[in-house]
Formats: sequence, structure tokens, C-alpha cells
Amino acid sequence: MEKNSVKKIKRAYLITVAALLVILAAVELVHSRNNEKQLSNRIVGSYMTQGTMDDTTYLVFTDQKNYTLYKQFRILGKGTYETENADHSRVYTLYESGKVSGNVILYGDTLYYIAKDSEAVTEMRKFSSTPDYININVDK
Repeated sequence: MEKNSVKKIKRAYLITVAALLVILAAVELVHSRNNEKQLSNRIVGSYMTQGTMDDTTYLVFTDQKNYTLYKQFRILGKGTYETENADHSRVYTLYESGKVSGNVILYGDTLYYIAKDSEAVTEMRKFSSTPDYININVDK
């Protein structure tokens, strides 16, 4: 009789542990999906490469769908940007004088810039959620 009770307790314990593992797995799945959704789809702001101050490249996006690619004291490119689906897309196309000049893939606070005539991918990190220009006059 005691052995039977011990077996029932063990079985109940194993079922409880299995149920807890299933619940934890479900919570983790929901949490990871929410984190994916929380990755910023908002590209507006200022990004920079990681490197020496003289070698740093900056990429700035405005609410008016304009971008500026520059190094301190020198503009490398200026134009507009767009995406096919502003609410869900993380892929942006850059235009300079009406022609495609490159693409950007946004992933959270990191973006990957691919110039049109290059196979290189440049990683940049967001350092400001506002368009900031360092040692450059973009109105020229």
C-alpha cells in the first residue's frame, strides 16, 4: 500500500515538473517573440561606425525621409530613403539624385549599410535617436 502511494506521489511530482517545463518554454517563446517585435523599426536618428575618430563614418536619418552619409568635415552622400512597408520593414533603399545609392538593413540599434557599387557591408551603431551632425554643415 505504501509503495503504491509513493508511486502516485512520484507520478504527480513528474507531471508537475513536466507541466512547469512546458509553461516555462511557452513563457520563453512569448518573451522572445515580444523582444523581436520590440526591435526598433524606427530608423530616424544618428549612427556611426566603430573606429578611430578620424576614420568614423556617420549616417543620419530624418523624419522628412532624408539621409546624410558623412565623415567629420566632409559629406560623402546626401539624399532620400524609403522602405516598401514602413510599419514592418527593416530594409531601406537610399537614393541620391533620384538614383539608388545603397541599402540599409536595420536590426535594433544596429544597421548594416551596403553601398550600391560595393560588396562591403558596413556595420553602424545608433548613438542618438535624433539627427545629430558632428562638425558638418548639411545645408551646403
